[in-house]
Amino acid sequence: MSDDELTRSIGGAVALAAMLRRVRADRDLTYEQLAARIYCTPAWIAALEIARSRDLTLATVSLLAHACEVSVALFVASFALPAGEPLPWPREHRAPVDPPHVRLAGPVAFGATLREERLRLNWSTAALGERAGLHEGAVGRLERGHVAFPTLLVVTRLARALATTPSRQIAHAAQLAQTYAGEIPAPPLRRIAYPDQHEPPAAPD
Repeated sequence: MSDDELTRSIGGAVALAAMLRRVRADRDLTYEQLAARIYCTPAWIAALEIARSRDLTLATVSLLAHACEVSVALFVASFALPAGEPLPWPREHRAPVDPPHVRLAGPVAFGATLREERLRLNWSTAALGERAGLHEGAVGRLERGHVAFPTLLVVTRLARALATTPSRQIAHAAQLAQTYAGEIPAPPLRRIAYPDQHEPPAAPD
């Protein structure tokens, strides 16, 4: 599936923009107030809210989630939801504990989580890459924490590869995002043997 096909099949930047507007209204935050919390310009927030920013990264939504006092999973789930699905209402409220630059676990935690999920399924990096539409080398760089700012499109591709039902795909996307943001710890890695096979098994749900 090409990036354009994937973008048309999910809520994407438009759904994330709608969720950001919803969260900002729920928190009664102006553009200026939200921008001040993450040291950006009000114009940048406005651009996000009309889905003008397309290459959204986990770093961006982690900062937004911290500023809005919600879990990063809320924004990532909005992005990865199948097109046309209703957005959840942001009823949660997470009081800020540490500033983002302190709490952010980043690409190493993301990579550890991804690698654990791959090993749990007994897949090679090539098998995961094939299912996700990514090059094997790209999967390896993600797992080693060499990609500082994974995009939400890549996260969605990985989540869709790891599960077959929308609910499980959203759960995988949320887990990857939350470990990156430092909201949950990365799982301990375990090593399992990968069988000699050409076709990866189906993802369990």
